[in-house]
Amino acid sequence: MLAGLVGIFIAIVAIILLTWKGWKLEWSMFTGALIVGIFSGLGPVEGLIILGNSLRDPVTVYLILVIIAITSFGNLLLKTGYLEGMIENLGKIIKDFRLLLGIIPALVGLLMVPGGAVFSAPMIEGMGKEVEMDKDVVASVNVVFRHLFYLIFPLYPPLLLIAEVSNIDIYSLIVFNLPVLILGLAVNSFYFFSKHSNNTRTSATEKMSARLGRELFTSLFPFIMVLVLGIIFDVYFPLALLAGILFVVVAGYPGREGKYSFRERVAQVIPGINWSMALAIVGIMVFKDFVQASGALDDLSVMLLEFGMPLLLLAILFPFVTGIITANHSAAIGIAISIFLHLLPQGNAGVAYMGIIFISSLAGYVASPFHLCLIFTVEHFKANLLQVLIKVSIACSFLVALGLVQFIIYTIS
Repeated sequence: MLAGLVGIFIAIVAIILLTWKGWKLEWSMFTGALIVGIFSGLGPVEGLIILGNSLRDPVTVYLILVIIAITSFGNLLLKTGYLEGMIENLGKIIKDFRLLLGIIPALVGLLMVPGGAVFSAPMIEGMGKEVEMDKDVVASVNVVFRHLFYLIFPLYPPLLLIAEVSNIDIYSLIVFNLPVLILGLAVNSFYFFSKHSNNTRTSATEKMSARLGRELFTSLFPFIMVLVLGIIFDVYFPLALLAGILFVVVAGYPGREGKYSFRERVAQVIPGINWSMALAIVGIMVFKDFVQASGALDDLSVMLLEFGMPLLLLAILFPFVTGIITANHSAAIGIAISIFLHLLPQGNAGVAYMGIIFISSLAGYVASPFHLCLIFTVEHFKANLLQVLIKVSIACSFLVALGLVQFIIYTIS
C-alpha cells in the first residue's frame, strides 16, 4: 500500500497549500479526500459509499448541528448586548486592569464569532495604556488569552471533533487539559504582566452587591443555561444551544430589550450561522474516512515502528507544524486524527496522546503568522508583527511544555 501512503502525503501537502492560498477548508479537505481515493485505487462507487457513510455518521451530524447552533448563539449574544453586559459588569467588580486584559479576550473568544479578536482589541486598548503596557505586549495578550480557554470549553468545535472521532469522552480531555490551562494562565500572566504595576481603578469599580450580582448573573445567564443543560442535565448539546438561542430571541437582554426588537432578534438567527465552518467539519470527516478506507495507515504504523520514530515526538511536532502552516485548528486536528487515530493506545495513555495532540495543534494554530486573529490584532494596535509573533510563540511554548508534563504524569500513573 505504498501508493496509499504516497497519496496521503500528497493530500496533506495539497490541503495545506490550498488553505494557504485562500481556499475554504471544506474544499481543501474534499480535494485531499479525492487524492487519497485516487492513489488508493478506490473506484467512484466506493468513493460515493464512503461519502454517504460520512454524511450519515451520527458524529458528523452532531458536530454540524453544534457548529450551526454555537455560531448563531454567539452572534446573538454579540448583537443583543450580552457580551457588552458581561464586560461592563465584570469591569464594575474587577479593579485590576491586568486581570481584565486577560478576561475580556477570553470572554469574546468563547462566543465563537469569526474574527472576534477585532471586538476585544479596542476593548482592552485603553486598559493597556492605563498600565503603560507596550502595544506589542497588549496585542500579544489579546491573541493568547482569547484562545486559552479553548483547552476546556466543551463547545469548542476542534475539542468536540477530537473527542467524538477518537471516541474519548470530552470531559476526560477537559480533565487532562485543565491543569495545563490553570498553570498556563499563571505562567503567561507572569510572563506578560509581571513587569507592570497593579494599576487599579477606584471610581469605575463598585463593591459587590445584590444588585450588581443580579446584573452579572443576567448577562451570563444564556451561557450558564446552555452549560447547565448540556453538562449537568446531559441534554443533547445542539438542543441545549437551541434553548439558549430561543431564550435570547424571546427575552432579549432583560432591561435592554430595546437594543433589538423581537423581529430583529429573529432576523439575526440565520445570518449568524457560520455555514463555512459547518461544511469544513463535513470535509474533515470525509477526508478521515477516505484515509481509513485506503488501508494505508496499517502500513504507516509498521513503518514508524521499524524506523524507531518516537510516537510522542510525532504527536507533538506534526500537529504543531500543521497548525502553524494551515492557521486553522480544525484542519490541524482533522489531519492529525487521520494519521494518529490507529496508532494510539487505549485508556489513560490514549487520552494523554489525544490531549497532547490537541494542545500542540492549538499552540501551532495560535502562533501561526497566517492566523487571522493575530493579523487583525497587529493591524489594530499598529504593533510590530515580528515582536508579537515572538511573544505569542513563547506563550504557546509554555502550553506545549505543560502539556508534555501532564502527558508524563498521565502515562506513569
